[in-house]
Amino acid sequence: LSDDGNSFDMRVTDAYPGVTATRALTAAGNTLTDRMTVTCEEEHTIDWVFHASGEADFTGQMAPAALPEQDNGYNYLADVQKVTGPFAARFLRNGKTLSLALDELPADAAIYVAISPDNPATLKRHTIIVRTRAKEVAVAARYTVM
Repeated sequence: LSDDGNSFDMRVTDAYPGVTATRALTAAGNTLTDRMTVTCEEEHTIDWVFHASGEADFTGQMAPAALPEQDNGYNYLADVQKVTGPFAARFLRNGKTLSLALDELPADAAIYVAISPDNPATLKRHTIIVRTRAKEVAVAARYTVM
């Protein structure tokens, strides 16, 4: 935790063998910046995943897609769409808007949006997946509430 209480960094080394994840979160006004880095001993498919409830608006071109995984919750994804072009998202809920900008992505990243179960599971939410295959990946997101 920073001295001013506006940011913190974390590191996880025991979630998966040979994988280290770091995350840095910083709050400033109505904006939260979030930088996640995953480093692996061997090349893997790495997904950065974000969930949000509410009415969604996405930029970019959408095309129907499928993800091959059928475990770890991927089997619950519906209406999977692959995004091409510049991407941003806005979610409207309870009179507030959450904007998501992806400020740093791997050059070869694929972006998908889907619908997934929320909590409780009778509700639905939007899921964004940034996928790449690499030994190391960094994704930086900026969330703004208006």
